[in-house]
Amino acid sequence: MNIPLTITVAASRAYTGSDNKRYVELQGVAVGVGVFKTSVPESLVPDQVEGKTCKATFILGVDRNFKFTVRFGGIDGYAS
Repeated sequence: MNIPLTITVAASRAYTGSDNKRYVELQGVAVGVGVFKTSVPESLVPDQVEGKTCKATFILGVDRNFKFTVRFGGIDGYAS
């Protein structure tokens, strides 16, 4: 079972990780989680939203072992 969840997040500028790959940090507030930060590959975030507030979709799911999973679904656009 997968449930899409759209959250307003702040996208940082791209940075280079310790593995020499480019990432963008997303920071937001989710109900039940509080403030969270996650890094996603730069290729998944459009250049025009880096450094701005945008809406991102995360996919909440349950795996075969009944553990909750959260996957990055993509950027939906600018936050209003």
